[in-house]
Amino acid sequence: MKAIFLLLLFFQWQGDQTSSIDIIQKHYNNDRIEVNVTDVVQSFKTALIENEILNEGEFEHVDILHKKIYSIIEEFKPEALSIPSFIPKEPFLKAQRELENMGEQRPEEVLFLYAQMLSEKHITFNLHLDERRLIYLNNNNLPINSFEAVLMGKINEHRYALPADSSVIITADARTPFEFVAFVMKKARELGIRKTVLK
Repeated sequence: MKAIFLLLLFFQWQGDQTSSIDIIQKHYNNDRIEVNVTDVVQSFKTALIENEILNEGEFEHVDILHKKIYSIIEEFKPEALSIPSFIPKEPFLKAQRELENMGEQRPEEVLFLYAQMLSEKHITFNLHLDERRLIYLNNNNLPINSFEAVLMGKINEHRYALPADSSVIITADARTPFEFVAFVMKKARELGIRKTVLK
């Protein structure tokens, strides 16, 4: 009886030693997506310190991490925070149930969450529509007859990225015909783009 009790305690102790990083990594491995979760978290942490967004002592406080990182997420490009490529969200979502069973959120989980969110900027495309019915993608003229091919090509430049992961942000001149804006938004949706926003 004592041996069974000790065995149960051992397995409980082993379970307590599993880190958030291990759980997240397991789900990326299961989906055959090459992401080194430890490297992502460490690089992001280092960049946050170098950019004076957080100091070393603040990384143990989940509430401070959420507050400070969320406040800068709009102003920084992912490359500036050592996030060189798109990180798919699906494996991280699959890991959530296991992470929730561990109790309180852990700092490395928060860091990975925001690194993944920032990585989505790699597949966020800015389109500007001018009054002459011209489309500009990142300030370069995009012929309407090449719209789908160019946008899909840009998405495909990022490993593991799908149209359903990407976003399009559209701005337009005041005199751009609304029908043209609606037409471009419809074309983006037909490609399966996750989110199309008119600003």
